[in-house]
Amino acid sequence: FSIPSGVLVSTGHCWASLAEDGTARIGLDDFAKKLFGRIDTIDFPNIGMNVKAGQPLFSVNQSHRRAQFHAPLSGKVVKINENLRKDCSTLEQMSYGQNWVCVIEGNNLDAELPQLKIGKSAVTFFQEDIDRFQAFVQKASGREVSDPESLFIGVIEKLDDANWETA
Repeated sequence: FSIPSGVLVSTGHCWASLAEDGTARIGLDDFAKKLFGRIDTIDFPNIGMNVKAGQPLFSVNQSHRRAQFHAPLSGKVVKINENLRKDCSTLEQMSYGQNWVCVIEGNNLDAELPQLKIGKSAVTFFQEDIDRFQAFVQKASGREVSDPESLFIGVIEKLDDANWETA
């Protein structure tokens, strides 16, 4: 799993990249993207929508399944990524950079930025979630999972509906 330098990661597996004007590009982090595997479509937020950190922001769809992701920052949605709306397959190469979902004009950055992870704390967070998810997969599959490689790309896609909902 990768985390580019300067990218902030939320506990809900969204990333944020700040611009000098106080806006932040928001996207799905590499951990979530790789575990989900294929993403068929994204339900984007509406431009002009005001959102608070922790509220639903966008969702990803895989066949008949839908997973919601929450805003890492509060503010107003000022832009959505039309390229990603047209073609989600670009997420296959990289979750970050040009594959942002929306742009939020932050209105509470001083209070909310310390809640996000960057650098070593982001890596530690990913490792903790790897451990948590390995335990989940072990319980769901009934077999021992001890190798990080067992968390292969698309592992969530292979789960039955009940386990997919709780992943």
